[in-house]
Amino acid sequence: MLKFIFLTFFDCVIESIKGLDNYLSYPSLLIQSLYFLVFFIVLAKVHYGRS
Repeated sequence: MLKFIFLTFFDCVIESIKGLDNYLSYPSLLIQSLYFLVFFIVLAKVHYGRS
């Protein structure tokens, strides 16, 4: 499960690097930032929920 999460995250990072020109448009940047914020909150909950 954790491996899948990291692979998904890595894929998102690659897509973000590929779409760097999209960061010039503000709405896209906002949506991407919110997505990463939610992702890290979920990751933290999963991590701390198991320990």
